[in-house]
Amino acid sequence: MRTGSFLAAYFKGDEAPLEYSLFTPLSATPATTVSAERAARRIVTAVRRGDPEITLGLHAKLAARANGLMPGAVQRALSLVARALPEVHGTDRTRGSEIDSPVDESALTAPGRRAAERLNQ
Repeated sequence: MRTGSFLAAYFKGDEAPLEYSLFTPLSATPATTVSAERAARRIVTAVRRGDPEITLGLHAKLAARANGLMPGAVQRALSLVARALPEVHGTDRTRGSEIDSPVDESALTAPGRRAAERLNQ
């Protein structure tokens, strides 16, 4: 959900700037997130209809379908992704808003920055 949470999130260890730079574009673009307003509308509609479950966003729907069709392959793929993530060294936490990164002013993160302003992040 596109809320601008990357500014309030904490990133740990020596790799905090790298982790922030990877996480921020993925949590800020319309291609990878849904706006908080749209999510709220969809959730309210689902509750009114009595839907027991709702999946928001194209990537989440595709992931759910892929997991339903081939759970073992999805598990292996996610395991590879987990291994590729930076290891955390140290316990210091840094808030996203305190990290200086080249992605901060990029067009990729503009929707996330606008959401952060609107939602008081």
